[in-house]
Amino acid sequence: MKNIKVEIYTDILLQIKRGNHRGKIINAKPLFILNLIELVEKSIITTNCFYFNDVLSKSFEDIQKRYNQNISPMYYPYYYLATQNFWHHKYKINSTKKTQYPSAKFIKDNIEYAYLDNALWDLLQDVETREYFKERIINAYLQ
Repeated sequence: MKNIKVEIYTDILLQIKRGNHRGKIINAKPLFILNLIELVEKSIITTNCFYFNDVLSKSFEDIQKRYNQNISPMYYPYYYLATQNFWHHKYKINSTKKTQYPSAKFIKDNIEYAYLDNALWDLLQDVETREYFKERIINAYLQ
């Protein structure tokens, strides 16, 4: 991969801050990103709008099981991934924009959808780039 945008986003994806629960690193954010990539790959998600719904939740649970990770509720990475510069929330009008304790209810009540940087979304439309990102994420966080 020689595309500078691919390299920039690879670096960003490999520097994701992960949670720590009682000394155990939580890979919810990297797994959530893998989940997003797979949903784009399967054409289940075709626009840069990631709604908080059962499809996203079920596929996230499945990927956690596949990689033998502790099951984390999807609302954690969905909400906290916004601390990274490539994941954004489109808030509903008159919504509460911050909470220390996200929940499914908070997200449904306040966030219309989430979306990626347009440049990252565009990169995910390429099969080779998706595979490259997946390989790097798996090698960095799940092996």
